[in-house]
Amino acid sequence: MKGRRGLVAALLLAVAPAGAEPGRHLNYAESTNRLVYAFVFGSHDTCHVIRRERPPDIPFADLQRRPPRDGYRGGTGEHFLAALPLGMRPVHIHPTDDALHLLTFANRSITGGPPEEDSVRWVEEEGRRETLDYDGFPFDAEPAWPAFARALPVEPGGREAAGAALNYAFLVRQRAPGRLVVARQTEGEEGAPSERLCFLVTVAGARVSLPDEADCKPLLDDGEELFRAGAAWALGVRGSREAGALLKGMPLKGSPPLLRAAIARALARCGEASGRAALLALLREEKEPAARRAAAWALAGLPPDAREADALAALLGDDDAVACLHARLALARLGAGAVGALTRASRSSRVELRRDAAFALGRIDDAAAEERLLVLLRDGDDAVRTAAAVALTDPPRSILPEHHEAFAQGMDACRKGGSGKALRRLCTLAAHGEFRHEAVLKALVDAAAAEPRAIASLQHLTGEKRESPAEWAAWWRARAAAR
Repeated sequence: MKGRRGLVAALLLAVAPAGAEPGRHLNYAESTNRLVYAFVFGSHDTCHVIRRERPPDIPFADLQRRPPRDGYRGGTGEHFLAALPLGMRPVHIHPTDDALHLLTFANRSITGGPPEEDSVRWVEEEGRRETLDYDGFPFDAEPAWPAFARALPVEPGGREAAGAALNYAFLVRQRAPGRLVVARQTEGEEGAPSERLCFLVTVAGARVSLPDEADCKPLLDDGEELFRAGAAWALGVRGSREAGALLKGMPLKGSPPLLRAAIARALARCGEASGRAALLALLREEKEPAARRAAAWALAGLPPDAREADALAALLGDDDAVACLHARLALARLGAGAVGALTRASRSSRVELRRDAAFALGRIDDAAAEERLLVLLRDGDDAVRTAAAVALTDPPRSILPEHHEAFAQGMDACRKGGSGKALRRLCTLAAHGEFRHEAVLKALVDAAAAEPRAIASLQHLTGEKRESPAEWAAWWRARAAAR
């Protein structure tokens, strides 16, 4: 389900008896008892829990077009159990323990704290619920850009961008009364891979815990790919010798791309060299964008290894923007160890490669990386010049003093090449970073006729209140004559 509004007006979730024919119904899981299903209705998000002996014949397409009304209490052969107000609509509901409880999951970010809507609710005890306790559960942090020591402070008061809508998939299976295993997959826009994980829920105490090797072992051969991937993730988090031995028994060859990436990442987290080798092989899957995405994302989250720089740099300019983004992120986390590979990429005849190399170089706090980035400001292609300017200003940085002259040369090249966006950013950075080098001031004077921001930057840097390009040109001539 995608976003809170991605849910249909009435949601059906069912737990079918063992051996039941699923037919045309929305969702089923095995149980040793009768069928239980739940509808979520309307603006008040009230859940109606109903038990019956056979699945209701409600095709999903009909459910979307003509959901039952709020007053629906079941049909022939159905027993209405309860109407539970949920407060906020979850993305997944699972009846368990023959409808004694409902397990509900809400929308959530990957790294944010668990929301209150992740809970266990008692069907026959009105108002009784417990929020799932994720305290101490080892959720993965999303791979992040490395900190940049020379980043300049950003102007206060800016609004934080709203988070992108995420897609969710859940699988729940009851292992024993009051004990369930849950697999969850979360994806960003454009199918960007993120977490595929697995956890145990114990109804008593509403506790969430990491599965151990014994819990994971049967899931490694499960018919559902998400359970296999989630179990691999849990074993990788454990990182033990026993976990690594179980993972080595999972087949990589012939498995779906995302599952291969999950197994390989887990092997790497267990210290198995074969895991990183498998991820590098996935980077070269020309016909499998999903494989390249997942492998680049996995490598971006593992401890950096400079030996992987060339393989990651080969993904720059990739047609799949998500795979390319995560390759850039992984390269940035390599720091100085990636500068050689990125420098080679920045000399490619392909514009896309030079452009993406600029974006990655800009995230590396290293003198050689900055020197190469300033060279790219003088590239013959506007897209590369603009990428270099964006990289220098996102985040905005204090340019090393020995590079101020090269920075001024880059401003001149952007002005002469008609790269307006790049020139505007560089003019702003000159003022933000207090760059008063003579070459920078001269470049700003020359840019004044093409970019109004150059005049504002000159006023800030010099204290002069001149308004027109002609006045600034006269100021520079007088300054040069006085030296």
